[in-house]
Amino acid sequence: MAPVSSPTHAETAARLSGYLAHDAAAYPGLWQLAERLRSQRGKQLPQWAPWCYLPMAGATAIVTRGRDLQQFPVADVFRLSRDISIISALCALLPAQVRSFTELVLAFKKLV
Repeated sequence: MAPVSSPTHAETAARLSGYLAHDAAAYPGLWQLAERLRSQRGKQLPQWAPWCYLPMAGATAIVTRGRDLQQFPVADVFRLSRDISIISALCALLPAQVRSFTELVLAFKKLV
């Protein structure tokens, strides 16, 4: 069996950029909503850890448009859960020095 090689930075950046494009098309205004939720931290929304860009509950609220996930048909829940996971993972990639999702996209493009 041949050894499995790790993806290059460029391949990883391209894959993540694909996720960004897909989610931006599937959820118009996604990153603006994420920023709005972040601005409500400790005000209209509970406080969360400073190292956390956006909790999974925020990604869930964006993907479900505020509806309870249990209100969706089971077939949709699988797709929505996938999107929630991807959005949460992309948000987790935001390092402390990146202040917005736009800056993250620019950082990905520099890797390619």
